[in-house]
Amino acid sequence: VENSKEFDEFLDFIGQRITLRQFNGFRGGLDILNDDTGMESVYETFENSEIMFHVSTLLPHSSKDHQQLERKRHIGNDRVAIVFQDEDTPFSPRIIKSKLLHVFMIVQPVKINNETKGYKVKT
Repeated sequence: VENSKEFDEFLDFIGQRITLRQFNGFRGGLDILNDDTGMESVYETFENSEIMFHVSTLLPHSSKDHQQLERKRHIGNDRVAIVFQDEDTPFSPRIIKSKLLHVFMIVQPVKINNETKGYKVKT
């Protein structure tokens, strides 16, 4: 899956891209030895807390696992999901099955003259 330019800009806005292999900060359950959960992720510190984002497009896609259980394991066990939309489209939390996800934050880029100038957020 290839990210849109706007999504990549958003990822750079919320954190820094890190290489998972041998990463020594909070890893959020991601593998840092064998690249089993991808090669990179997005990480940030905020007020002495470490945040590791589980980015769906950075988690490996397995052609052998039709249900993508390894990808779902990380995202489905989070409490908050940030759903990035390149454009205004309907979203229903029911499309993501999880007993733990409680907050869905929908983020869309705000463009002026075809350039992202900010983000609008819906919950």
